[in-house]
Amino acid sequence: MRKANSGFLAFAQNEAEQRPVTVLLLALLVLLAVLGGLALAEDAAVRYRWALLGGALTGLMLLGGAVAARGRARATAWQPDAEWLEREIAARTERAQLAGQAPAIEEQHWRTLIDSAPVGIAELDAEGYCRYLNPIGCALTDYATDAARGRHFFEFVHPDDRDYVEFIWQINKAHAGAHWLEFRLRGTDFWISAHWVNLFDADRLPIRSIMTFIDSTERRCQDEQVWIKAHYDALTGLPNRSLFWERLSQSLLRARRDHQNMAVLWIDLDGFKAVNDRWGHAAGDELLQQVALRLNGRMRDSDTVARMGGDEFAVVLSDLVEGGAAEPVAANLAVRLAEPFVLGCGTSDISASIGVALYPLHAKDAETLVKYADMAMYAAKRAGKNQVAVWQPDLGETLEELASGDERGSKSRMFPQQIDHQ
Repeated sequence: MRKANSGFLAFAQNEAEQRPVTVLLLALLVLLAVLGGLALAEDAAVRYRWALLGGALTGLMLLGGAVAARGRARATAWQPDAEWLEREIAARTERAQLAGQAPAIEEQHWRTLIDSAPVGIAELDAEGYCRYLNPIGCALTDYATDAARGRHFFEFVHPDDRDYVEFIWQINKAHAGAHWLEFRLRGTDFWISAHWVNLFDADRLPIRSIMTFIDSTERRCQDEQVWIKAHYDALTGLPNRSLFWERLSQSLLRARRDHQNMAVLWIDLDGFKAVNDRWGHAAGDELLQQVALRLNGRMRDSDTVARMGGDEFAVVLSDLVEGGAAEPVAANLAVRLAEPFVLGCGTSDISASIGVALYPLHAKDAETLVKYADMAMYAAKRAGKNQVAVWQPDLGETLEELASGDERGSKSRMFPQQIDHQ
């Protein structure tokens, strides 16, 4: 507020601000006094001074009233806006303070989540070196956080799995999306199942990776047990029919690739039913277990001995230099199986009839090889049992005649005159 220059003006200004009606009345009284002075004054100069004074005072008082009224009107009109402005300033000040604390609060929030996560979490740089390892990760790897920091991810991996892990890591480290691998931890037989994602900068260059991992040892053991039950015979421990076909397919692929020979042997026990009938199924099971041990003990690691069901077994002979090498192997097995078996209930004398089919001489696919080996086994059995027969082209026609005889109810069978056996 500007300071008044005289006592009267100060009084007028104050009255104008506080009591506008009073100001108007005073202005009217001043105007009447001036008019009276004008009427009484005889001299024209005196009347002129009265008129000038009255006009000036009246104008000042009216102007003061108008300014005061306008000021009150503005004050009244802006009062709500001033209150809103005050609240807005306070709110924005509070938000600014919170915004300044937000990064720290956000970081603390995520750090708490990571540290309390029930899985291992590791942050790796673009080259695979550890930048951070959470508490569960420390417990799984047996490294403290400080000790893990700066170590390469591969240092946590079992030496036998390191080449595989490095290969998977290298081919995926520049790719987006989620990646997965399993490996054993260094110095243990514990298995780890790890998932990770790669992070990139604006130029699509890798800058770091976030990896989560869990102990998958128990799950792998369960999976392995399920796989074993699905692929191995529970009684003998030999591969079952399913795994036999898988191994046969793999052997054929290698034979085609390396231009090698391979063979399928089909084995049927002679006299097994008599053991079951005489001593019961428990004795029969014991006999099958001993047969499996004898067969498996004569095979190379690259070969497969499988139980196909009942008293039938099959053998895949892989990587044969020449097809003729299969028949001596089959003959040796026949000799071994003809030796007495000592069971818990007594001694059993059985034998085996074995059929042989060769790749690529007789057939070039798995199904035909098995069919021909099975037909050759029946030829050996019909020829007197306890011997080996190799598939021959005319063997199929003879067995078809035998099958026709069976359909007519005939018990007689015809056999090929030339059967290779020992």
